[in-house]
Amino acid sequence: MDALGAFRLTGPSRTGKSWIACALGNHACRLGLSFYFVRLPASCCASRSA
Repeated sequence: MDALGAFRLTGPSRTGKSWIACALGNHACRLGLSFYFVRLPASCCASRSA
């Protein structure tokens, strides 16, 4: 965890994505880094085909 950047965790529901994100955030904070967690609703990420 020495590079600055953003990442996105994707996958089926109930597979631990939020748990992993929180664990990474906890580790980042312990290293003195900042962390910002955003949960997006599925409807926001769905592709639009109209």
